[in-house]
Amino acid sequence: MPAPIEPGGSLLVAWQLRGRRVVLVGGGDVAAGRLLHLKNADALVTLIAPRAELCDEIRLRLEAGVIDTYRDA
Repeated sequence: MPAPIEPGGSLLVAWQLRGRRVVLVGGGDVAAGRLLHLKNADALVTLIAPRAELCDEIRLRLEAGVIDTYRDA
C-alpha cells in the first residue's frame, strides 16, 4: 500500500538557472525577494505584473535594467 498523502508539507527544488528564462508573476514584496534570488542565480527574468502595483524595489530594479523582459498585466 502506498504511503498516505499528508498535505501541508514543502518541497525544495534546486535547479541551475544560469541563462534560463524564468517567468515571475507579481510585483509585490514577495516577488522582489524572488527576483533577487533569480538574478543571483543568473536567470533571465520575465516579469508579468501591473505597473501600478509594483513595489518600490521592483520598480527600481526595472528602471535599472535588472529585469530582462517586462509585461504590464
